[in-house]
Amino acid sequence: MTQAAHRPLLVAFLVMLMVPAGGCSAVNRLSMIGERPAMSSIDDPTAAHG
Repeated sequence: MTQAAHRPLLVAFLVMLMVPAGGCSAVNRLSMIGERPAMSSIDDPTAAHG
């Protein structure tokens, strides 16, 4: 096989490696639908000691 013939195989292999990594995040985000996002407290930097 030539290098041009190997390119689609390489692309397919890289896609197969990336899909599971993105899938974990997608499943986590889908499970959080309808929930309010966690908010952090607001701190006034001018009131800090120092």
